[in-house]
Amino acid sequence: MRHLFLVFFVMALFVASVPGSAVLANGISYKGETINGEREGLWETYSAEGRLISQGYFSKGLRHGRWTTYDLENLRTSVGDYFEGKQTGRWSFFEHGVLKARGNYKDDNRHGVWEIFDSEGRLQFRLEYKEGTQDGVHEKFFPSGALEYSHPREGGVPNGVWVDFYEHGVILSIGYKRNFRKIGVWQYFYPSGQIMKRGIYDEFDETEDWEYFGPDGAPDTLEPPKENKDI
Repeated sequence: MRHLFLVFFVMALFVASVPGSAVLANGISYKGETINGEREGLWETYSAEGRLISQGYFSKGLRHGRWTTYDLENLRTSVGDYFEGKQTGRWSFFEHGVLKARGNYKDDNRHGVWEIFDSEGRLQFRLEYKEGTQDGVHEKFFPSGALEYSHPREGGVPNGVWVDFYEHGVILSIGYKRNFRKIGVWQYFYPSGQIMKRGIYDEFDETEDWEYFGPDGAPDTLEPPKENKDI
């Protein structure tokens, strides 16, 4: 009786677990294994020419585990993990084999600090997300690697102290932004670090008189500030 049970058990496994493959109308094909009608384990997708497009793992019909996609030259375009069908953890994206972006996902949404790179692989932006929305760090870098500006976001909206820099590291301008608008004291500087001008913005675009200074620091003529617009 025990042997008979084992025979039936093995037969049940054989029937439930079968190889799966198909060719779509556009020639794209995929192959893998199904268990009880659901994708399981490693699955691969191929182009009409037989080129590998993607490969990754399923569990109970959902993407679960490491997934990688490829371009026409068989170079990676993305690599990262899924958990129960949702992107999670560290992901990296590539273009022509060069790293373009990397950061974390949480439940299919960008979450945490992301780094964006230019075509030569140099860091261009550093951005912070909270559940898919920009919130926190928003920085841009010169090709030299020096910080070009820091423009923080809150709930996707510019909020906080905005600072712009010259490439050699001296502050170009500094002030506070709230809901896309400049507010409070703003200051601008010469490349030497000497103050160039400073003044006050209020919520209604009306401002106090501005102070202007020459490169030597001596007071210059007073002029009305420019209209309060996003820069």
